[in-house]
Amino acid sequence: MEPTQKDFPIFEANQVLTSEHLNTIFTYLDEQERLTRAHLIGIGIVCGLQVKLGGTNADPIIHISKGCGVTSQGFQINVPDDLQLTHYRADYTIENQYETGSALDPFEQFQVPGSDPAVQVDLWELFEAGEEDNALPLGDTPGLLNNKAVLLFLELKQQGLRNCSPNNCDDKGSQVRATVKCLLIDTTH
Repeated sequence: MEPTQKDFPIFEANQVLTSEHLNTIFTYLDEQERLTRAHLIGIGIVCGLQVKLGGTNADPIIHISKGCGVTSQGFQINVPDDLQLTHYRADYTIENQYETGSALDPFEQFQVPGSDPAVQVDLWELFEAGEEDNALPLGDTPGLLNNKAVLLFLELKQQGLRNCSPNNCDDKGSQVRATVKCLLIDTTH
C-alpha cells in the first residue's frame, strides 16, 4: 500500500468548509492510520482467528475463533465471537464501487491471472446455520472443501444517504459500510 494523499488542507478561523475540504482531511488521516497499521504493525492475523475443520464428512463445520487482524490495505478486521460456519452460497462477487487502482479497490487482488478482460476468481461465501435463507449446507456438495482456504474479506459498500425532506437535507452524501465476509477461495490458482 502506497500513500495516495500527499497533501491536506490547513483551516483558518471563519473559513467556510466545503465537503471537499473535509473529505480531503478525512482521506489523508484515514490513509495515514491504515499505512501505520500495514507498514508498522504489519498485515495478517494479530490474535485469534484460528480456523479448524470439525463435524463429519456429511456435516462439516468450519470453526473460526474470535480475534482480529489487519488487511493488506491496512483496515482492521474484528471477529467478536467464535463462528461455526455450516452453510455456503456459491458465486460471491466483489462489487467494486471504487476507482480502479484506488486504495479501496479490492478487485485487482482477486483477478484470474492473465484474464483479459479481468475475471474474478471463484469465491464461496460462508454462513452460520440460519444466517442466510438461500445458503446450502457444506455437506451437500462433495469435495467442496478440497483445495480451499478460508479468507476473511472486508467488504466496503458505499451507500447514499438520501433522506432529504423539503425543509431538511442533513442526510446528504454517503457512508461506507464495512462488513467482514467469510469466504472460501481455491488454492490452485
